[in-house]
Amino acid sequence: MKDGKNVTIVMLLMSAVVLSVLAGLAFHLPPAQAGNSGVRFNHYIMTPGGRSDSFDNLYIIDVLEQRLNAYSLDPNRKRIDLKDSLDLAKYFRTTGSSR
Repeated sequence: MKDGKNVTIVMLLMSAVVLSVLAGLAFHLPPAQAGNSGVRFNHYIMTPGGRSDSFDNLYIIDVLEQRLNAYSLDPNRKRIDLKDSLDLAKYFRTTGSSR
């Protein structure tokens, strides 16, 4: 009976050591990032972006029209909604200075 208790204690201690090492590694490793995940198709650039909740947005830039559209997934209704649209020419207008 004593041997069974010893085996259980040793297994629990080994599990604690393994979990401690994994937890230590998790705190010291940099967070995973998508990196340069933007994709360009002809005159469109698409890239995902995080939001404050657990969902992501899809940002699409129309290069010819100089517009940025932000779309989000509505999982309850199973559809994609346009959240916002910006006129990029308005935000990146130059003042006539040379490059």
